[in-house]
Amino acid sequence: MLDKSYIFAFAAGAVAGILGARYYAAHKEELDSVLQKVKERAGEAASWGKGQEQAAARDEQEAAAPTIEELEEQKERLEDLIAEIKASHQGGNDAAAGA
Repeated sequence: MLDKSYIFAFAAGAVAGILGARYYAAHKEELDSVLQKVKERAGEAASWGKGQEQAAARDEQEAAAPTIEELEEQKERLEDLIAEIKASHQGGNDAAAGA
C-alpha cells in the first residue's frame, strides 16, 4: 500500500522540518525581529485601508443624497440635451423629406 514515493516524501518532509527547526533556533532573535517588522507593516496597511474604506463610505453617502440645487442643475442639463436631440432628429427628418 505504501509506495516508495510516499515514504521518500515523508522522509524528505521530516528532514526539512528538522533543518528548519534548527535554523530557527540558531537565528531566533533575527527572525523574530523580522517577523515583528512584518506584523507592524501589516497593521499599518490594515489601518490605512480601514481609513480609506471609511472615507469611501462617507463619499458614497454624500453622493447618494444630492442637494436640491444639484438635482435642478441635472434637470436643466437633461432638458437641454433632450432639446438638442429632438432638434437634430427634426433636422434630419426635414433633410430627408426635402430630398
